[in-house]
Amino acid sequence: MLYLDQKIALRDFLFLMSALFLLSALYLSSCKQIKTEVPAQKTETFTISFGSCNKEDEAQDYWPHIAALNPDLWIWMGDNIYGDSNDPDFIAKAYQVQKGNSYYQKFIANHQILGTWDDHDYGMNDGNKNYMYKEECKKLLIDFLDYPEIISTAKREGVYHAKDLAEGRIKVLLLDTRSFQDVLEKNPDPTSRYHSSENGDILGEEQWEWLETELQKSQAALNIIVSSIQFLAEDQGFEKWANFPSSKKRFIEMLKNNGDKKCLVLSGDRHIAEISRQEFPQLNYPLYDITSSGLTHSYETATENNKHRIDSLVRIKNFGSLKVFLSEGLDSSIVRIHAIDGRTLIKHKLEL
Repeated sequence: MLYLDQKIALRDFLFLMSALFLLSALYLSSCKQIKTEVPAQKTETFTISFGSCNKEDEAQDYWPHIAALNPDLWIWMGDNIYGDSNDPDFIAKAYQVQKGNSYYQKFIANHQILGTWDDHDYGMNDGNKNYMYKEECKKLLIDFLDYPEIISTAKREGVYHAKDLAEGRIKVLLLDTRSFQDVLEKNPDPTSRYHSSENGDILGEEQWEWLETELQKSQAALNIIVSSIQFLAEDQGFEKWANFPSSKKRFIEMLKNNGDKKCLVLSGDRHIAEISRQEFPQLNYPLYDITSSGLTHSYETATENNKHRIDSLVRIKNFGSLKVFLSEGLDSSIVRIHAIDGRTLIKHKLEL
């Protein structure tokens, strides 16, 4: 038989144990709630490799070096083969040589491919809207690239198209700077190949409307616009958007009208590589133009100026890569220019 003071002690002990049990349960519940409400951030990456100016009958042993980066995507930026000709059969054979190359076959078997064209795969050096075989050559490019988004362009003039990537967080818009480009007047000045065309156009009205629509509906944290010719460079005397001032101005105004959509430009054509950066008062971010050109041959004696260049001029054979770090939005992006053997020549963090 328990005495009164023993009963009181037992009651107090049981009360204390119950209180401790309740407090433990509340603590564990709150920890679980905190863990549920504030999950750990998982940073994801998406890597894009890109290049241009590729002679199909030159050595193609650089593809394993590109594959070593484990890119999620490869972008052909133009001059994917060299087929300048008024004979589409000649161009078709050049594509066959490239697609039949064992290095390239192994690469495309394991990597996603996107692409557009420039002048030498278009079929006409410094080609414009007057090239008579552009429809025949368009079919050849579609067959070469062989993916649904490029196939869908068969229903309209030109080869411009877009692709959403990384669950819509990255959008690639591939322009056609050849099919609608107005004719430039030759310049006898040896330092500049063409006279500027104040009112000349590069894209054509339908492509302009398409580009505007694609940017308006984009939900991507980063929009990558692929232009086969350089957008920012002004000092070089060859092909560039600066030869068409009204088109360049219209492009910037379009970016301004979509000011919350961060954009950058990738370009080729020049047989050199460089990163250009320019601040525009209309934009709330700096615009980059990343040029990579010369997969099989390069402009090794180039000395040209570029007031927008932010690093060194690369004169050797090269390709580029862009690594995008993604979480809820756009964290950061790092662009690299690689020598054709895979060495990194330039590394730059983009300020977007």
